[in-house]
Amino acid sequence: MPVFNSSRLSRQTSIILMEPSSVDPVKPDDGVDMTQISIMDAKNDTIFHISIRQGQGQIIFNSKFGGSWGEEEGIDIDRRFDSEDGATILIHGQGEGFEVSIDRVHAIWFSKRTQGTTPQSIQYDLWNKEGTSALVEDLEVRTYPSMKALFLQKHAHEEEK
Repeated sequence: MPVFNSSRLSRQTSIILMEPSSVDPVKPDDGVDMTQISIMDAKNDTIFHISIRQGQGQIIFNSKFGGSWGEEEGIDIDRRFDSEDGATILIHGQGEGFEVSIDRVHAIWFSKRTQGTTPQSIQYDLWNKEGTSALVEDLEVRTYPSMKALFLQKHAHEEEK
């Protein structure tokens, strides 16, 4: 069951916040699953890629330029996405790399492999033989020009309650 979503990013985007309404922490029986988030540049190169691989117990980070993937960097998926109540993935572009937090806990620093690239779009794909994935099909994606803007937006929502 492939799903493909793509969103354009503004030139001022430095923060990408993704919040699925739920997660499925159950590993697939056949060990094959794929949940991917890719940040693309104007040349359609993947300047930052996240692959959630439940069957392997890993979250893999990479980039792809000129049709060639770089060396994978990975972290264990243990204690991440283990709540059915939802999840939060925050990607903070910081010039020379990307800081990633999962459920508001630092996960990895990923250095940019080519400098001078500007994020243009984000793509979200999921697929496995059973039609399930770590994240739900509908992934809410919001962008902010800075951490300050994210904080002020979140704070404004809290005051309205």
